[in-house]
Amino acid sequence: MASPNQRALARAVGLSQTTVSLALRRHPSIPAETRDYVFRIAKEIGYQPNAYVACLMSRIRSGNPPPDRGCIALLADAENEDEWLYDEIFRKIYEGMRERALESGFYTEPFYLRSSALTGAKINRILTARGIRGIVLAPQRRPGSERLSLQWENYACATVGYTWEDPLVDRIVTFHRHNIDAAYDKLVSLGHKRIATCLPHDAVDAVNSNWLAGFYLWYHKCPPRSRIPLFVVSPGSRPLSRFSSWIKKWQPDALVTLKGDEIPWLETLGYRIPDDISVVCFNRRLSSCMAGMQENFGVIGGSAIDVVTSGILGNRYGLPAHPKILMIEGYWADGPTVRSRI
Repeated sequence: MASPNQRALARAVGLSQTTVSLALRRHPSIPAETRDYVFRIAKEIGYQPNAYVACLMSRIRSGNPPPDRGCIALLADAENEDEWLYDEIFRKIYEGMRERALESGFYTEPFYLRSSALTGAKINRILTARGIRGIVLAPQRRPGSERLSLQWENYACATVGYTWEDPLVDRIVTFHRHNIDAAYDKLVSLGHKRIATCLPHDAVDAVNSNWLAGFYLWYHKCPPRSRIPLFVVSPGSRPLSRFSSWIKKWQPDALVTLKGDEIPWLETLGYRIPDDISVVCFNRRLSSCMAGMQENFGVIGGSAIDVVTSGILGNRYGLPAHPKILMIEGYWADGPTVRSRI
């Protein structure tokens, strides 16, 4: 059965086809409520825009004929799908990419960079032969991998996160500073007076040092009597003994951690959570029941597709002269590890 076209969507929403067309392009002349309504009904009836038609109309307006641009290549730093999607975060990002591509009339296809069958030259040949002009560099498991030798001038590109340092392309990341401030502000609103922070050693330089920067900005905003120095968990340095000395010295009523891995230490030391101390995460796992900040991984993945499809439809290819960073806010997720002190 053929999917509904734009004329059928216009009938379903009771608006003219011109209005529906403008709404689907998020044109500012259409009120936000109307745009949201059109998108909601479009999803309900199964309407999907045709990427080829969109490209055709865009290129007709510019006077240039369009090539085939239905597929967006996802370049994954892995040997296969199992290795790439081993983590729930990567799975959620991929889900966001795939869903947003379909909503936009495209589809995605992974290419595994660590497969022995693929080289930069072979990827170029495949993408060129199939007319694929859009690329998303999926987050790397091992940051700093060897630079890809692709003909970047042929592609509209984006990446997710900070792991791809080269090439410099537009990137979509979590707004870590917002998440950090939101976590601290939430604890303050619940009456916590002495908030301590603990980070693993490998997180200090991660995400462009945003976690570390966020802590120090908070630290300097705190009244001097409420400042508690950062505890960094260094491997091979008797971390539990050091942690015990630190937490007994500073007596916090809340602990902010990256993912909550310090909870077993607190329990070993006899702390009851959340009665004696609240614990929240900067980077809450999707499957966690802890309180903390949840990153919008699906939105991040979808936004990477938006950047690439915008480049394709706007005929903007090659590495950008001024790469942009799009930051996506996370949100607070309640959990049993925090309680009010008011």
